[in-house]
Amino acid sequence: MKTSHKKGWVLALTTGIILSSLGVAYGEEVEEDAPGFQLDQVVVTATRTEKKIKDVPVVVEVITKEDLEKKNVQNLDDALKGISGIMIKRNTGLSSSEPTVIMRGFKFKGILVLVDGQSQNDGYNGQITWSQIPIENIERIEVVKGPGSSLFGSGAQAGVINIITKSKAANETVVKLGSGTQGTGKVTFGHSGSVGKLDYYFDYSKIDSDGFITAYPDDKTNYRGHQSGGQEHYSGKLIYRWDKDSKLSVNSYRGNSSYKYELGTDQADKVSKGLNLDYQRKVNDKVDYQITWGEKKTDNWYYSGWSGTVQTQNLMHQLNYFETTDGDMHVNWQVDRKNLLTLGYSLRSEQGTAYDERELRRFYPEHTWSFVKPEDQIDRKSGGKTRSDSFYFQDEHKFNDKFTTFIGGRYVRWETTGGWNSFRRTSASPPVFSQYGDREESNFSGRIGMVYKANEKATWKFNVGQGFRTPSFYELYRSSQTTTTDITTSNINLKPEKSTSYDLMLICKINHP
Repeated sequence: MKTSHKKGWVLALTTGIILSSLGVAYGEEVEEDAPGFQLDQVVVTATRTEKKIKDVPVVVEVITKEDLEKKNVQNLDDALKGISGIMIKRNTGLSSSEPTVIMRGFKFKGILVLVDGQSQNDGYNGQITWSQIPIENIERIEVVKGPGSSLFGSGAQAGVINIITKSKAANETVVKLGSGTQGTGKVTFGHSGSVGKLDYYFDYSKIDSDGFITAYPDDKTNYRGHQSGGQEHYSGKLIYRWDKDSKLSVNSYRGNSSYKYELGTDQADKVSKGLNLDYQRKVNDKVDYQITWGEKKTDNWYYSGWSGTVQTQNLMHQLNYFETTDGDMHVNWQVDRKNLLTLGYSLRSEQGTAYDERELRRFYPEHTWSFVKPEDQIDRKSGGKTRSDSFYFQDEHKFNDKFTTFIGGRYVRWETTGGWNSFRRTSASPPVFSQYGDREESNFSGRIGMVYKANEKATWKFNVGQGFRTPSFYELYRSSQTTTTDITTSNINLKPEKSTSYDLMLICKINHP
């Protein structure tokens, strides 16, 4: 594909160079005050250092808290609508806590979502519980497009979405109430204040909805009445500043989301809770560092296998329990006036268990977070652990006022341990049990970026990077079943997924008459 378009690339590059040298641009006009394209705005996600958008080699768009207020955004994924290269779809309205988010052709598995630099992708299948990140607490959202694995590790194939929360207490209490069609109601409460060197924040939000009708009543096969749902979230944050150069942040949260159909048995509940620590210190004008640690637990249950009469012989009850731990430490060192070096180490560990009970005849309200059957008769169950250790670097070299390069890479060592899987073809069948051995893989992801300022009105940017994603718990350990003979077993030998992509950009200002 690259070879067949070689002449086109040469022509485009030649034309662009000529136009940029003349101070003329052919392409999309950029307004200085356009949301997301304020080129002098400072971002931290693109290079893990504070840089203006015009000085980084990748495509970055920013959504500010003012943008969220103007658009009256109610859900975090709605905030991403309008960002080029991103498509959002909620298959089940407000009752869906995990909408489909596609970025540059990748779904959630290839998009790394961070809150204050710490990963929010769950280890079970890489999904994001968007509802458990409250809109009211957001300062800005930085969307970095293109592979980010060299700086942020696994899952950043399409890019990185970093949600940065408020860091300065406003000493205020805010209460919001809202209502809408389909019995929808929302309440949010937020309070922040300060005591000496300590800032504190508390946020609460809840939304409930009767939902929408899934099919017309005369559709006897698919009609299930309304699909109702709700989401609830609590979070608290403390920020202690020793002085102007150092601070410690502690953030704790808990949230749940649920849905239920008016008719039949399909319903679910998901609970997430976590604790994050973040310490930042500026040692002097040349050196600063950051240390983060986070732990997240995600549990969920659901019943599926709808039947309009509630009585069914193929109802399934699933329980999942998962824990994820993330840690990172990196230092930025201004070696001299031309070189800024970033060095870091990060780890991520995941462990979980999943259980499926099949051929249940009804919904058991007393058995949502517990088994209906004895544990030794569970139809499908699996468990295992994974761990990643990474070392990464980036060197920013400024040759002169016009030309800067960014060269970086990450070495990852990934291992799976203690994996197992058990399934029965029918409730009466004996279990088929597999115990997996330990396995490890390694990978290096690199990136090269360049920024060339042709003149005051035109800037060229080029970036080529490699993406990397380790298999999820679901892909490694879970088996799936549609009939007694159609069973897809787990694949413990899955290799990490790799990708390479590049961007060539010409950013220019158009003179206004």
